[in-house]
Amino acid sequence: MVLFHLIKKESLQIFRNRTALLMMVIFPILMIVILSFAFKSSFNTATTVPKLTIRYQLEGEKTDYQKNFLAFLKVLNQKLHLEAKPSNSLEKDRQRVSEGALTAVLEVKKNQTIKGYY
Repeated sequence: MVLFHLIKKESLQIFRNRTALLMMVIFPILMIVILSFAFKSSFNTATTVPKLTIRYQLEGEKTDYQKNFLAFLKVLNQKLHLEAKPSNSLEKDRQRVSEGALTAVLEVKKNQTIKGYY
């Protein structure tokens, strides 16, 4: 019952003040129109994702963690066209990262840590 009285009181106050009623109706409509024109060009642009090339090195024998890491890389390859290959030499690949030829080098350790160079 208290809620009904509160709604009734607020409704009466809103309908007594005509300018407030107009502002509550017109202002949101005006803002929608203005913002739709302002952001129209922002939503029509298409961006391309650059090709990502990653080298990785697995430490020791393959653990379950490393197997899951490789499965994750496969999914990324399918979805994002990520090129991930095993590294022959970490030092050479780190140099290629600093030159910009590679995106990142990942070193997957046995203790479930990944060290990244990017």
